[in-house]
Amino acid sequence: MLTRCIEFIPARDVEPWATVPPAPAVFLLRGDDPQSEPYVSKTANLRRRLQRLLGASAEHSKKLNLRDSNTGRRPITWSPANPVRKVESELLQITQP
Repeated sequence: MLTRCIEFIPARDVEPWATVPPAPAVFLLRGDDPQSEPYVSKTANLRRRLQRLLGASAEHSKKLNLRDSNTGRRPITWSPANPVRKVESELLQITQP
């Protein structure tokens, strides 16, 4: 289902963004705890969304930031998707048990 993967390391958070396309995609993020639920979503611009979710957070921001729940090496997996129906179909496949 998800065809691409990179590792996210918070200490080197500038490096991976060049390899992530600024394009529509379905993606999955996992936290440190293997028993925790993954964060699965779709986006029109994968690079921008991951930078917002995993970048350094503003002190008083109310935006969701998953950087603190991702303290070690963690994979970011995604699949590019252009048509809206394909994105929704992949999102459903990922979330189905």
